[in-house]
Amino acid sequence: MLRMRTIEKSHEHIKALDPDTALTKYALRQKVISGEIPSRKCGGKYLINLDVLEAYLGATDIPIPQPDTYTSGKMRPIDE
Repeated sequence: MLRMRTIEKSHEHIKALDPDTALTKYALRQKVISGEIPSRKCGGKYLINLDVLEAYLGATDIPIPQPDTYTSGKMRPIDE
């Protein structure tokens, strides 16, 4: 089962693993928005898979999935 969390909860998780981390909530948010850290948007919130986040930060050897080629929020052309 996926462990999906908001940016706020993801930052709390990282702080619990490493209380002296230099990763700020703002920096985490910027990495998510830029697509550097894979996420899913649900309404107005970004959801982060904690396993992927830990892999990104080097905590585990889980491969980081590449972003989908599908982009939401854009109109697609209609073939006639």
